[in-house]
Amino acid sequence: MVTERCQLVLKVLIEAYLATGAPVGSKTLAEKGCLGLSSASIRNVMAELEDSGMIVSPHRSAGRVPTAAGLQYFLDNLLLIDTLTQTTVRHIEQQLNTEHSHQTLIQTIPSILSTLSNWVGVVTVPKYQQMVLRHIEFVPITAKKVLVILVLNGYDIQNIMLQLDVPFSTASLQQASNYINHHFSGLGLEVIRQKLYHSMQSDKHQFDEVMQTVLTMAKASLTPLTEQEKNTVMVSDEEGLFSCVRHQSMDELHHLLTAFSQKQQILTLLDECLKGDGVQIFIGEGSGQEALTQCSLVTANYYYEGQAIGALGVIGPMRMRYEQVVPVVEATAKLLSSALNSNETYP
Repeated sequence: MVTERCQLVLKVLIEAYLATGAPVGSKTLAEKGCLGLSSASIRNVMAELEDSGMIVSPHRSAGRVPTAAGLQYFLDNLLLIDTLTQTTVRHIEQQLNTEHSHQTLIQTIPSILSTLSNWVGVVTVPKYQQMVLRHIEFVPITAKKVLVILVLNGYDIQNIMLQLDVPFSTASLQQASNYINHHFSGLGLEVIRQKLYHSMQSDKHQFDEVMQTVLTMAKASLTPLTEQEKNTVMVSDEEGLFSCVRHQSMDELHHLLTAFSQKQQILTLLDECLKGDGVQIFIGEGSGQEALTQCSLVTANYYYEGQAIGALGVIGPMRMRYEQVVPVVEATAKLLSSALNSNETYP
C-alpha cells in the first residue's frame, strides 16, 4: 500500500529523473516547492520508497533513481498523459493515406513512430493464422507455371508464383478457383489448412480430377505463407537504438543487437500484447525478454473488422518521456485501424 505522501514524492522524483537523467536528492525535491514537505520529511518518505523497492541509490550518490518497479507504479497510477497537438495528428493521418494499399500502410508505421518518438518503431504484420481468405485466382503462365493471386482479410493481396510438377489445364485451374472460393472464402487460413490436410489423408481414389487439382493447388498456395512467419515484425531504422544502450555493458549491447537482428524476442513480446487491450507498457525485466532488460516498450494493438490483427509500438530506454510517447502510440494505433477499415476495396 503506497501512501498518498509517498505517491506525491515518487511522482515528482520520477518526473525530475525522466527530464534530466540524473539522480534526484531531497534538496532538489524540496526546492520544487510543490510537495509542501520539509527536507527531513522528504528524506523519510524517500527512505520508505527505497525500502519498498520503488527507488534506489546508484553508486554512492546522495540522489535516488526509480527502479523498474517504481517506474511501473508511476506509469500505472501517476502518469499524466500529454494531449497530442492537431499538427501531430494531421502528420500521422497524412502518412496513413488510405489510397495506399493496406500492406503499405502497415509498412509505414515503424518510420512514423520513430520520427515522432526519436526511438525505435516496431510493428507486427498479421500472421498466417490471423488471415482470412476472401478470393483466390489461378492464372496459367506456362503449362507448369501458375500465378496465384490471393486476397486476404479484404485488403492484402499476395502474388505467389508456383512451379508445378505436372501441367494443369486452364479449365481445371478455373474449376479449382471456383471450388475454393465457394467452399473456403471467409474462413481463416489455418482452418483451411487443417481441412485440406484431413482431405489429403482420405482415400485419394474417391476424388475426381477437379478435386485433386483443388487439393494440389491449395496446398501449394498456402505453403509459402507459412514460411513468412519468421518475418512478421518490422523495425524502423535502428539508429535510435544506440541511444537506448549507450550506458550498457558490451554483453548487454550484444544481446540487444542480436535481438534486433533476429527479431524473435521482439516478436514474442508483441504477440503477447495481442492478448491485452489499450496501451501496454513493458519496463526492463517486466518484458520477460533477456535482451530488453534495459529497455521499455510502449505498445498498442491495431484492429481490422473488430479483431486485433497486429501490434505496434516504440522501443526505447527506460528513461523516456512516457507522457509524450504513450499518446503517439495510442493515436497511431487508432488511426491505422481507421485507415485499414475505411477502404474495403482491394488495393
